[in-house]
Amino acid sequence: MKKDLSQQFKEMKNEAKAEWNRHTDHNKQDHKKEEAKGNFEQVKGKAKEKYGELTNDPEKKMEGREEKARGEARETISEMKKDRY
Repeated sequence: MKKDLSQQFKEMKNEAKAEWNRHTDHNKQDHKKEEAKGNFEQVKGKAKEKYGELTNDPEKKMEGREEKARGEARETISEMKKDRY
């Protein structure tokens, strides 16, 4: 009887470990995706901002700045998520 309980406990412990590993792996993948999206938004924003400067289009320039800021925010959030795991 004692061995059965001990064995059950070990199995439950292993299942919990496996679930935790699946959870953290999934969050690490999310972090990488978010970081890549943030970087892409920043590059796109910089390009729009430059285009706005070259064409003397203040709206396009502002769009670029906003998009760049969104990318920086997304990247910061991604780094915070990474630090959690």
